[in-house]
Amino acid sequence: MIKSRLNSWSDTIARLERFACCALVAALVILILLNVATRAFNMALFWVDELAVYTMIWMTLLGASLLLHERRHVSVTLLISELSEGKARALLVCVDVLVLAFAVGLFAMCVAWYDLVALSRYGFDTGEFAGGTYNFIYQEPTNTIGIQKYWVWMIVPIVSLTMTLHALKNLVQDSTSLSPKS
Repeated sequence: MIKSRLNSWSDTIARLERFACCALVAALVILILLNVATRAFNMALFWVDELAVYTMIWMTLLGASLLLHERRHVSVTLLISELSEGKARALLVCVDVLVLAFAVGLFAMCVAWYDLVALSRYGFDTGEFAGGTYNFIYQEPTNTIGIQKYWVWMIVPIVSLTMTLHALKNLVQDSTSLSPKS
């Protein structure tokens, strides 16, 4: 029951990530072409460079989470290929635990970074929050676009949650496939 729900949720999130990655790739191509065209006519739009960088960052992080779901992330399989099947599966479970710990830890850092509890104590006044906590996350605008950077950085807590889900799904799959003989 839990395994099928995790698989279903992970598959749904992966479809959304795949769609978002494709949309971000298309947006990146358009932004680069716009950048080339405007520079060719000596009318450079500097915000295009910045938006292209943020597009690439979002695409990369969403892609990393998607690859974790598909188990196509970067890995070194030299050791696993030399182990017996049972020991290899046990090692994969250890790796799944480490990836899950990383994702949960990343989310915990995002909770501390965004600190919504303290922000609410300051009445959602970002100036008071920054002055009282010395956390300036809500004060820094992007260089040329002019939006607050915390909107750009929002991809980090989002991806930490999706990676947590995918890693948990992988852990459940690998741990239930371990045979008692290994």
